[in-house]
Amino acid sequence: MKDSKAFDYAPLPAPPAPTRSKGLKTLMTCGCGCAVLMLLTAIGGYLGLRYFLGPGDQIPTDHMLGEDTVFVMHMDALSQDVGAKELAVELVQVVGKIDPADLAPEDREAFEELLDGIKDFGTEDVEEIISFLPSSMTLIAEDNGTELTKSFGINLSSGSRGLKWLIKSHAMDRAWTTHDHEGFEIWEASSESSADESEPDNGFIGFQHDTLLLSNNQEALQWLLDRTAYEDEPGPPAESELRLHLEQLRKRWLISCVLRDSPRLDLATTFAEALSSVENPLTPAELDWLNTPFSHATTGIGFVGADMTVRIEISGLTKEDVAEVAAGFEQLGDRLSATLGEQDLELLFEVISQCYERGSIIITSNLPFDEWTEVFGSERLTGALLDRLTHHVHILEMNGESYRLKHSRSKQK
Repeated sequence: MKDSKAFDYAPLPAPPAPTRSKGLKTLMTCGCGCAVLMLLTAIGGYLGLRYFLGPGDQIPTDHMLGEDTVFVMHMDALSQDVGAKELAVELVQVVGKIDPADLAPEDREAFEELLDGIKDFGTEDVEEIISFLPSSMTLIAEDNGTELTKSFGINLSSGSRGLKWLIKSHAMDRAWTTHDHEGFEIWEASSESSADESEPDNGFIGFQHDTLLLSNNQEALQWLLDRTAYEDEPGPPAESELRLHLEQLRKRWLISCVLRDSPRLDLATTFAEALSSVENPLTPAELDWLNTPFSHATTGIGFVGADMTVRIEISGLTKEDVAEVAAGFEQLGDRLSATLGEQDLELLFEVISQCYERGSIIITSNLPFDEWTEVFGSERLTGALLDRLTHHVHILEMNGESYRLKHSRSKQK
């Protein structure tokens, strides 16, 4: 037997590593670099967008109140009020039912696309729009000893920094005058549409951090910036009797108003100007009862769907003044009701006109036709309405016993 010679099984050498060309290495390096750059750009864009669209660093707008404040109207976030949401939904539904063909030719082109878009709006769409409305707004009037100044503060729910950038850019484009006050920029915006050049309608715009402030007086805006200035976080607001009333109102109402008497507060003229657009407006002389001396007046306004609730309290009146003011409010309410009644009649007349000889309509009333004028107020429109309504009418007159009364009596037996 032959001796077998041991074989030495040496391991095979490892296969050579694949070689990459310099071009491929360069391409992969550039690809990784571009990917990282795109990621950083996306992150930067997201952070930048979030920075501009965020609410920013804001002050509570009710901190605007000071010792000279004679009037304040404050509104909290509409998105937090259930009644305001219901009102917004109902308004959108009403507007969505408007037919562009019923608009004047000059308005039709401008609003047709908007109305078509609103028709597709749902409750969720309306609530989303409301969420972008200001989170708080405050209007104040201050007596500086010579005049009443008016200032307005707005906290946006989003986009405060973006708005600041847009206003600054717009100020540069329009060459608005820029004033510096203790490091704050104040832009003086002049109205090009002012009819009286001797009394230009200028407004002043500034920002306290990211809260938008507007005023009709430069000194008033400067005082406002000084009053609300802070470094790390807003301090406590200035104490005043107006603030105490405002804090109580804000617990119950969406819109809160507090007013204290002032020598320069001419409420009769102010209300007359505000109501000048209504038909048959009241004159300042007819509203002179509004200038009756008082201490404080508070007003709370709330909404539940389309219903608005208003509560007014006036303190500091004498017994004689109470009767005069109550009569004045009754007169004001009657005048406004008559104006609104006229507008309601015009809407009813429009509905009946659209149905005339086109469709059917059923109307029930417990009043004979000759008493309808007492309800609607306008003899002209009531006559035109009844003319169309009674042309092809079938009248059913029922003078029997009340069904409700009969039902109530049967239950008592």
